[in-house]
Amino acid sequence: MMGALYDGQVLEGGAVADISSDQDLQEFRSEVRRFVGDHVPEALARRILLGKPASKDELLAWHRALFEKGWIAPGWPVAFGGTGWDISTRWAFETELALLGAPPLIPMGLITVGPVLIAYGNEAQQRQYLPRILDGSDIWCQGFSEPGAGSDLASLKCRATRVDGGYRIDGTKIWTTQAHWSDKCLLLARTDVRGKKQDGISMFAVDMASPGIDIRPIITLDGLHVLNQLFFDDVFVPEGNLIGEEGCAWDILKSNIGHERILVSSPGFAVTLRRRLLDVAQRTDRDGRRPIENSRLRDRIVLLDVRLQALQATALRVLDIPDLTVRPEASLLKIRGTELHQDYTRLIGEVLGTASLPYDLEAMYSATDESNARFDAITPNYLFLRKASISAGTNEVQRDIIAKSVLS
Repeated sequence: MMGALYDGQVLEGGAVADISSDQDLQEFRSEVRRFVGDHVPEALARRILLGKPASKDELLAWHRALFEKGWIAPGWPVAFGGTGWDISTRWAFETELALLGAPPLIPMGLITVGPVLIAYGNEAQQRQYLPRILDGSDIWCQGFSEPGAGSDLASLKCRATRVDGGYRIDGTKIWTTQAHWSDKCLLLARTDVRGKKQDGISMFAVDMASPGIDIRPIITLDGLHVLNQLFFDDVFVPEGNLIGEEGCAWDILKSNIGHERILVSSPGFAVTLRRRLLDVAQRTDRDGRRPIENSRLRDRIVLLDVRLQALQATALRVLDIPDLTVRPEASLLKIRGTELHQDYTRLIGEVLGTASLPYDLEAMYSATDESNARFDAITPNYLFLRKASISAGTNEVQRDIIAKSVLS
């Protein structure tokens, strides 16, 4: 029985994969634990582990603590403020953060915009933007998707018209994460309607305080305001804010999309979900029993553990690839990661049973009401994660990419 494999390993609630027993790495893990203990309040860590959101101020405080420690950008080159860690150290760092309930980082600047500017930005743009991403002075959003141009991003219609000294932007963007918090936007707009639809697309850094930008909230099924729709009405963007060459953004996008797919796959988030699953499975019910005593549940947890180990191993390989331009490995990681997140939340809900059904969002997300300290937000998490297999290109599109790259 697979349930027998569970005993003695999975109950520890760790990250499953132990990539190294090196003494230096173990000491580093201990340092990370001490740092999190010193900088993440226990109440905040509990909320994160229960799937509840952190506030903007809490996220920025954590960002700045990591910046002051020199740990804010593990994926960046040292010359631009990165850590210089090898893959094992970076993996140990991100795993420890996930296990300890550290808040997530506001992602777009560090994961998407930074690598784009490092690879394609000019020296002036790098000096202007990168330090402010690192220290948390500027929050960025990503203006890519449009109504009618999501997975088929090349069909975008937002226009950038040449004018004296720059461009005028007109159009709309949708599903823009944290635009209402953002100081800057990495925007795709069409500068030429001739030729193939992939041609004539340009990339801009847009100041979100510019006149003519209207931000409208999109409240998702989990009751949170994370996403937005943006409207650009004759928004002026200086010529110096063009990133790369005019009409060449599709090549930039192809190199960047691998980073976004890795972000969405988030093995660290899967580790957090695993910890939540083990926690609810070991709670004693009214009859004095624990769900974990059911061998069928143990079998299902082991199967998820196998998938998590495979996801971790794949992520380690992909993170070591210098060029992620439309790589099938990044697509594979995105598929496996997002579907694993969905399956973890589904099983947590099944284990909680009727306890997962209350849906008082105000009480659920309360940061101060101690009566809700153990209220697991699994139902809104489950509903929100239904979009995970759509973000950064639907999983069906990712399977097409893998088929064309590997099977053709």
